[in-house]
Amino acid sequence: MCALCGNLGNSGHWSEHPADARLRERLVGRVLETRGLTIRTWTGQGYIVASHRGQSEHAPSLEAVWAIAERASGLPSDPLDPGLIKALERDDR
Repeated sequence: MCALCGNLGNSGHWSEHPADARLRERLVGRVLETRGLTIRTWTGQGYIVASHRGQSEHAPSLEAVWAIAERASGLPSDPLDPGLIKALERDDR
């Protein structure tokens, strides 16, 4: 399947509100920043995960973001990682 056809069918859940998607992207972005990565929505059909070195990859879903983040950063995507939690707590102050 080509990228265009694959993305046409990935419109998200019917019950999702756009504000929820923006909040989720912001929260995921905070986590990815601790790994030297950024995330942005790609035409409403997934995400672009980019490194500070200029490399980027399309993630068709939020689940795919974590696998890309692990490959790009070389670090596991562990939400209970003590270092990650400390970094996020520092950002909240």
